Amino acid sequence: MSTPEYAPNRNDDEIDLRDLALMLIEGWYWIVGSVAVAVIAAFSYLAITPSTYETSFRAMPAPDSHFADINRLLPAAGFVEREQREQEAEGEAINYPVSWIVSEDLYQDLVNRLSSYSNFERFLEGSEEGFTSNISQYGDLRRLFSERMSVSGLNADRNGNYRMAVTYRYHEGEPGAELLNAYVNDTAEALWSERIQILVGEIEAEVARLESLLDYQVAQLQSERMQQLFELEQAIAIARRLGIDEPVITQQLSPPEYYRGLQALEVEHAVLRASLDQQLRSSDILRIERELAQYQDALLQIETGVGLESAGNEHNSPVERLVDVAEYAYSPVAASEPRKALILALSLVLGGMLGVMLVFLSHFAASLRSYRHEKSA
Repeated sequence: MSTPEYAPNRNDDEIDLRDLALMLIEGWYWIVGSVAVAVIAAFSYLAITPSTYETSFRAMPAPDSHFADINRLLPAAGFVEREQREQEAEGEAINYPVSWIVSEDLYQDLVNRLSSYSNFERFLEGSEEGFTSNISQYGDLRRLFSERMSVSGLNADRNGNYRMAVTYRYHEGEPGAELLNAYVNDTAEALWSERIQILVGEIEAEVARLESLLDYQVAQLQSERMQQLFELEQAIAIARRLGIDEPVITQQLSPPEYYRGLQALEVEHAVLRASLDQQLRSSDILRIERELAQYQDALLQIETGVGLESAGNEHNSPVERLVDVAEYAYSPVAASEPRKALILALSLVLGGMLGVMLVFLSHFAASLRSYRHEKSA
């Protein structure tokens, strides 16, 4: 008795991979044609789309020692009144009259200015390198700035470090890297010039204040001396009338001034009178004069450029006096947009997928016609 053989059941709605393979092979012309059309479309797109390049300028804040020489010109605290000095001794903060140059402040100001459209417009208006003519053909300058220029680095990263990145996108044939470097340098130079003007203004204001304070201190001291002279003259007159030539010994806690005797009073009067004809001096006046001389010397050195060398005059570009440059903008070798390799690869994939769909559709249409013919027969 033979064992029956069981053949596997096969439903009509099951798909055989061999049938699919045969279907794709028979419809190869759909796949090839779709791929060819997609590749032609990709080449046409690349031909009419201008190449866009991207370049970046990168920097970080300079160390505070970068501005040590110019800050060293400024007095450490400025002249403060006795009450303020007592506050300082108690640990309370004092607002000094002249602001030191702080690296992080300059960095923040530079980032803010580079991201400002009005600053970019000012740069183009004063540019002598023909940058305006290269980009004016693209229409609205504000829109062009917002689309092409991007600035980051205003906020610190997780480690508390600041890193600036100024990116500029431009079309082929434009001097994009040169424009970006010139824009950064022009902004840095304008910022530094304004910061020095602010510093000079603060010093001049402090010099004027110290000069007024010095005049007041001298006038006050002179008034005190005149009052002392008047009191001595009164005491001398009384001592002369009473015939008190020598000091009088008394048990009084606060004896009258004329008890000191005529001789001592006349000597003190002569010395005090002579001091009025000379330059008046006191500890406060000497302190004010010393600080006034420091500010005047700082003002002279800043205006003549002395003390600014470490703040950038020996560097190759204006921006290097403000920040540590990590990378200048340079012209890239390849365009950033459009990405030709990616577009061609996508055209091959999409063309192949479209071709497969067309094969399925053509096979379905043929099956539908066959089914209709069978139904009608």
